[in-house]
Amino acid sequence: MFLALVCNAAASSQSPTSYVVPGWGSECFILMRPTFTNKKLSGIGICYQIKEDGKFENVWAIDGEYSFPGHLFLCENGSILVRIVEISQDKADSKKADLAQQTTLEFYRDGKLISTISAREVVDPSKLKAPVFSAALSTHEVFDCDEAMAPRIGTLSYFDYFDEEDKTEIYKITERGTQLFCVKTVQSEILVFKVSDGSLIYRKKLK
Repeated sequence: MFLALVCNAAASSQSPTSYVVPGWGSECFILMRPTFTNKKLSGIGICYQIKEDGKFENVWAIDGEYSFPGHLFLCENGSILVRIVEISQDKADSKKADLAQQTTLEFYRDGKLISTISAREVVDPSKLKAPVFSAALSTHEVFDCDEAMAPRIGTLSYFDYFDEEDKTEIYKITERGTQLFCVKTVQSEILVFKVSDGSLIYRKKLK
């Protein structure tokens, strides 16, 4: 069984709320809840492990930006978290900043940031229509999070949009059973990341 969460294209317009994301095939889950400092929205994500006696053990936490539902993905043993990051104009100087350089994916191990991926690394900004990189840029303009190909975390055998040729090529790069994160971009590419270090190991152009 795998967990497939749908990215909500209108996530940034939703009211922030607390929610739970279960780990893929594990007894761990992460609780994301909004916090406010001087009326500014931030958030804290706490990973819990369900013990044999039914109690919850706090194993790690991340503190910073709030993540809307559909933007957090927890791996099998609960140690690795993948986060889709909201990108917006107000994070940088609107006159000088290249929004394509902003982080759009983050990888955490035990609550510590281990890798970041910029928008420029996953999409070609020259081929995007305005105002994506000239005005506010949000994650649903980088990733195409439709239900059929929603972002997923798990092993390769659970990704049904790869044929045998794709799998053969991926297995040349990584071992069977490796935890992977897959996401589709707005430029009709499927990207495969190894969650242990956040490296991009395969990309497939859809016809």
